[in-house]
Amino acid sequence: MPLGELKRSHIRALLASKAGLSRNTLKNILVPLRAMLNAAVDEERIPGNPAIRVFKRKRGQTEHEARKVTTLTEEELSRILNAADEHCPDHADVIYVLAWTGLRISEACGLQWGDLDLDAHFLSVNRAVAYRQHRLIVGAPKSGKSRRVDLPEALVARLRARQSISEAGGDSGWP
Repeated sequence: MPLGELKRSHIRALLASKAGLSRNTLKNILVPLRAMLNAAVDEERIPGNPAIRVFKRKRGQTEHEARKVTTLTEEELSRILNAADEHCPDHADVIYVLAWTGLRISEACGLQWGDLDLDAHFLSVNRAVAYRQHRLIVGAPKSGKSRRVDLPEALVARLRARQSISEAGGDSGWP
């Protein structure tokens, strides 16, 4: 195909014909193609690069829509916390931490007792734990940075009780 006739639809068709290949393998095809077409643009052989933005994911929301957050009502949250206490008391503290701190699940899974300063009423988010490809991966939080999260008194009291039980050898020792 002559270079001047190459369109974005042709490049998408090429990538579609490689169905079954991983996203990274498709990128290994697209990146050098994109570089060659950029050179053709620089040499004024074509007016624009048809491979630009072929693989970019489109946001399905406007910025305003993306900023809208749906939260639980006080009644809904109360029902969830009561159900956690009643039906899974060994894990209820994790649910309380998630509810009262806004941590991501991966961040809560990465908590260790040394991350909590119950006297000063805060915890430090230093790591995140994920389960991928049948193994645990411990890494930095999503932001890439540690951060400090304040704790309400009721949660501090709950975690102190959990810590006392843990120190006495009564449970697995979460957080």
